[in-house]
Amino acid sequence: MERRKGYRPEHERKVDHDLFAYRDAHRIIRVQQEKLADLRLTGRKMTATYELSEGGRGGPTNYPEETLAIKITEIEDLIQRKQDYIDAIDEIIADALPEAEYRQFLQLYWLTCSRHTPIRMRMATVLAEMPFLEYVDRRRCRRRRDQFYDWRNRIYQRLAEALGYL
Repeated sequence: MERRKGYRPEHERKVDHDLFAYRDAHRIIRVQQEKLADLRLTGRKMTATYELSEGGRGGPTNYPEETLAIKITEIEDLIQRKQDYIDAIDEIIADALPEAEYRQFLQLYWLTCSRHTPIRMRMATVLAEMPFLEYVDRRRCRRRRDQFYDWRNRIYQRLAEALGYL
């Protein structure tokens, strides 16, 4: 069976999605914490007060204090969900990849570059820090970067098993 360009196994795509979501979760938490700090510094009181308007058509239907309190609650909830996700992925990575070299590879390949960075650029980042992966073994007729691909496939395999994709 020949390998088509652009074909990747389903478990590799899922692992990529999870690792890039893990990377993005750190950025989301930082941005949401900044928003939360801005909301808390608005100078508004946080206790909503209701006034009964007698004989009128009714009071305002939108209370700014309520809106502020709802936004703060939603942001805190989002931060907590993202932190739980980060903790879960951290545990899975620690269990699936106990070797420091594999975690360094994961850090360089998936977590330093964005999702849209071409694979060749991510590969260059890894090989700059871990040049032994570019080893050429002429006796075994291996190509130049086969060891790099072996490591990447091993990481895909271990993480896919740990995440339940295999």
